[in-house]
Amino acid sequence: MKRQAIIWTGLLLTPIITAIIFRSLDVPPTIEGHKIEPRLTEILIQRPIDRTWQDSKREQNEYNDQGLLIATSFQTFKEKEWRNAQRMEYTFNEKDLLVKKVWYSWKNEQWLATLRFLIINDDAGRPVLESIEQYKDNKWATSRKVETQYSGDLKSRQTYSSFKDSSWTPSWKDEYDYRHNLLSQKTGYRWIEGSWKENTKTIYAYDDQLRFRETASRFVDGVYAEWRKVETFYELGDRIASTRAYLKKDNNWVDQERKTYIYN
Repeated sequence: MKRQAIIWTGLLLTPIITAIIFRSLDVPPTIEGHKIEPRLTEILIQRPIDRTWQDSKREQNEYNDQGLLIATSFQTFKEKEWRNAQRMEYTFNEKDLLVKKVWYSWKNEQWLATLRFLIINDDAGRPVLESIEQYKDNKWATSRKVETQYSGDLKSRQTYSSFKDSSWTPSWKDEYDYRHNLLSQKTGYRWIEGSWKENTKTIYAYDDQLRFRETASRFVDGVYAEWRKVETFYELGDRIASTRAYLKKDNNWVDQERKTYIYN
């Protein structure tokens, strides 16, 4: 019988670059850019239409001989067929550390690189700086960066900044709190008119197998309000079988999407 946990995910910002950065909010942290056993080969995303689940998107993973995730292709389902949309390719160094990601868009029947993520790791192999570049006017131009700080072995803060007029301006940061070395809370802030404004708060809880449950809220008129939740179903221990997301509307939870995880 499948075990179930509740996961509520934080607020996604609207710019495309930030959406890519925050994509990890809806997936386990081991999926992107690391070894996965057994290998997660596909995530099928469905949305409710006329009270039935209909195919909407899918993500397909590719691995090298060492089991490292080297690419993820994103497709959308339109007019009864799957169509290419985006693709992310991952590059590792000789220590199997992720050092580069390239984001492609499908245009004119070919993949065109649009974003590049260059990653610097510290001596412990942890990412501390991710520089994000956009490809425009036939060259790569610095666009954003993500800086990660640690307290001991634990991530304590991530700060997102934008590059404009030859200077950096912060846009978002996440601060992490722990209890018994397990993540207990993540607080998100927006940079508004020269200061940080609290925007989201995510509270983490764990079941007896230390599989996380996640609850998140966002500020509405100065108070926290529920807005989204995700139910996560497990199989074979801590392997995710599927997730089901809901949005809060008129004090009721309404289906948003369902993801099915497919392994080799």
